[in-house]
Amino acid sequence: MPVAVILAPVFPAGSPPTRWGSWTAWAVVLFQGIVGTFSHVWYYRGVRDVGPSVTAIFMNLQPLVGVALAALLVGETVGPAQVLGVVLILAGVGLTTRR
Repeated sequence: MPVAVILAPVFPAGSPPTRWGSWTAWAVVLFQGIVGTFSHVWYYRGVRDVGPSVTAIFMNLQPLVGVALAALLVGETVGPAQVLGVVLILAGVGLTTRR
């Protein structure tokens, strides 16, 4: 309710009607909501099972996964800076997880 009160002056009563989007757009929103929910549940289970310190170390792999998926799915080129970043990330994770 407070958000509605704050935003009421921004959207006057005479504004054009809201477009609710297509069924495809709503299917994408639903899919992202479901996948996002499960990924958070699995992440928190991982934190519970292996501990927050180990989980924090492996969070450094996110940029590596981003570079790999961008190259595979979108066709982006991987430059020397990205390769150096991947090497540094893997070295850091390797150094912090070795026993």
